[in-house]
Amino acid sequence: MPSYGSCISSPRFHEREVTAYRLWAPALDTGRAPRLQAADPGLRAVLITVLPGRIARGPHIPEAGEPEIHRQARMLLRRLHSASTATAVPGNRPRRRVGRRAHRAGGALLSWEDAS
Repeated sequence: MPSYGSCISSPRFHEREVTAYRLWAPALDTGRAPRLQAADPGLRAVLITVLPGRIARGPHIPEAGEPEIHRQARMLLRRLHSASTATAVPGNRPRRRVGRRAHRAGGALLSWEDAS
């Protein structure tokens, strides 16, 4: 199976990427996210499987294909949001669902967070 290797810029980002491949990618089902084949924290390197297809951006995407791309993206996002893996991520703590608060920087929405 073809693989792709990458060196990550910092130990912190390497740990995040490895955690994502180990804990979050499996929630997306086989063929929807690369699988981690190897990781070396000393080198800050990862080796992942290659997925078939092309990146969904650029002039090769016909306008008629955009709704399908958005549908698939929503489906994958829904799977991530419903995955129970969130509580297994180091440093992540469960939050009470009291309300929702938007995080903004420079007027751009960054993320939603459950208010505790």
